[in-house]
Amino acid sequence: MMSDYDDHNDSYSEDDITDLGTNNDNGNGVLCALCDDGGHLISCIGRCKRSFHPRMEDGIDSACRTLGYTYAELEKMGDYLCENCKYNQHQCFKCGELEPSAEPNAKVLKCENPSCGYFYHPKCVAKLLEPDAPEVDGSSVLAQRIKEGLPFTCPMHRCFNCGGTENRAQKAMQLAGCRRCPKSYHIGCLPREISFVTIGWNVPQRAWKLPGLVTIYCLDHKISVATGSAERGHIKFPHRRIVLGRQRLANIGLPRRFAGPGAVQAYNGLRRRLAGPSAARAVGASSNNQVVIDDEGPEADLDMDED
Repeated sequence: MMSDYDDHNDSYSEDDITDLGTNNDNGNGVLCALCDDGGHLISCIGRCKRSFHPRMEDGIDSACRTLGYTYAELEKMGDYLCENCKYNQHQCFKCGELEPSAEPNAKVLKCENPSCGYFYHPKCVAKLLEPDAPEVDGSSVLAQRIKEGLPFTCPMHRCFNCGGTENRAQKAMQLAGCRRCPKSYHIGCLPREISFVTIGWNVPQRAWKLPGLVTIYCLDHKISVATGSAERGHIKFPHRRIVLGRQRLANIGLPRRFAGPGAVQAYNGLRRRLAGPSAARAVGASSNNQVVIDDEGPEADLDMDED
């Protein structure tokens, strides 16, 4: 996790906090949205403001499933627009559901902070902003107003502990945001258990200093021993059907002789090695020269068209 930017100091007190500058994107510009590590990334130009490891080789060190592009594809690509922004379907950062995000049928709405790329159901964000507000027919007044177009600033921009906003002129008042949920803390308010180093066997590292910011996993998320990060599989792309032709099979590491029915098993084996058992599922072969893949669920990550 975030190996390029690990901090190995034994403490991180107000006295030794370095100036974190003006970056307030929760690491989205310098960390991969899939694995939370740095390295060679490609950034989406859309509203999500996320970055990703583009090629399989870029994600080897962090065991990232990556976007699966080849070098040749990246050379031809130009600006990158992720599948969520391309099809205007984004996840609610509170509940994780993938929903339409474009008007007039948007079900998730974006935080109005210019540096923020998080979307929410009106009901979900209203519950976070006003947890004790009364509800009528399962919805609060604030939720209804947000649904009708009221701009909102999400909880990532307030301290979960004290409720204060960020003041970047004061080091202890700079915010550290969780990579998995809408919870941030002033650096001076961080719980002791959110540590910048691993302490014994029961206190894993949960905080990292990056260029321009601090990012964390809050205590709501289990840390994987294997990766040092919170459990993955949290990113959902829109469902799509993929056709792999002979050249594409070769590009992702499968010999052309696997084109056809045999590629179904070969492709699944390759994906399991890269992404685990919940990776994309090959469902059949359309001819001797191509394979049809249903790339679905939170592990859907490839964007492969017929050759």
